[in-house]
Amino acid sequence: MLQAIYPEFAWEPLHFPRAPRHHWESIENQRAFFMEIAQDLGFQANDISSWYKIPKREILRRGGGAILEKHNSSLSLALQKVFPELAWDASKFSRAPRNHWSSLINQRNFIENVSRKLGFKEGDLGRWYDVPQKTLLDNGGTRLLALYKGSLPLLLSKVFPEFDWKLWKFPGRTLQVQRDPQAFEEMIVSAEKELGIKEPREWLRVTQEQIEKVGISKYFSSRTEMIEMLQQRKYPNVPFNTS
Repeated sequence: MLQAIYPEFAWEPLHFPRAPRHHWESIENQRAFFMEIAQDLGFQANDISSWYKIPKREILRRGGGAILEKHNSSLSLALQKVFPELAWDASKFSRAPRNHWSSLINQRNFIENVSRKLGFKEGDLGRWYDVPQKTLLDNGGTRLLALYKGSLPLLLSKVFPEFDWKLWKFPGRTLQVQRDPQAFEEMIVSAEKELGIKEPREWLRVTQEQIEKVGISKYFSSRTEMIEMLQQRKYPNVPFNTS
């Protein structure tokens, strides 16, 4: 009505408490809304990194609820639709779109992006053995990790099944490996392969330095304890003689 009565005035529909009917049907109007927010907050609308930091509640506070409703109530989906020319990474938003993490492709892309950020070479998945779980959380992987009950090894084995993951190589798994017969068996078999052990009693010639080199020293308080555990859990019928 006001536009009709006072056409000489540069009216801004966004500044009214309620936008005209069908106003938000237009992607251009949605784009204008987000561009004005960017300007108010002091960054360029094409600055993706700044949008990742904007919480959904800020958009709602500024009257963007009607826009978000058109995009499944998702800020990341709205921005991807409004600014399709920008290379968005949905996982970097404070909250990823609904069902985003249900896709193994999205999970894999996320891990690969973090890998690149950490400076890993493509395909060098073994470097993940040395990555603290906190690193994944700090990079926005909290909800993803929750899908795997907080287990980074379980996540990686599901997302990259082509890689031969070894539970015992991950940090903080000492008790789990010691208590899990299968995990303990896999660790010993892998170590024997690396050390060239073909007969059980050949463990008697293995030095402490070799034990540390293959990465199993953290599972035994001493070399003596290692031999004792091997006899108890792996080779009960082998007469190890440590004298």
